[in-house]
Amino acid sequence: MSSPSYLMASLPMLEMGDVPPLSMEEFRHRCIGVLSEPELAALDAVLDDGECEECDDEFVRAYKAHEIQMKNVSGRLRAQAWGPDVRFTDKSFPGYDVTFAKMIQDAFAKSNPMEKEQDISTRPVSGLWTASPV
Repeated sequence: MSSPSYLMASLPMLEMGDVPPLSMEEFRHRCIGVLSEPELAALDAVLDDGECEECDDEFVRAYKAHEIQMKNVSGRLRAQAWGPDVRFTDKSFPGYDVTFAKMIQDAFAKSNPMEKEQDISTRPVSGLWTASPV
């Protein structure tokens, strides 16, 4: 990474439950000149809602796989809660992670939405955080 310390020091503090102090566009703009072109491309891929089919970055592929897996687990749990008439189809992706699936199931079992979000946001995920950071 080009200058992670400078970038992190230049960003405002984030607090769970508060309105984000800057938009994603503002965040992306602050990264220009601090991150290299390949790092900016990886950041764009992470911020993009689409899939990462032609992505070469290991971290981005792992991030996207975990994002799809989280949506699959949460969708399946919601479908079960809605009753037997609701059907849910998992989206296929490479890199299924049993530990991550269990973590998401445990988080979605909590009744408080803030606790769910905090549980998901604060736990490091095996494989994802060991890949090269964006």
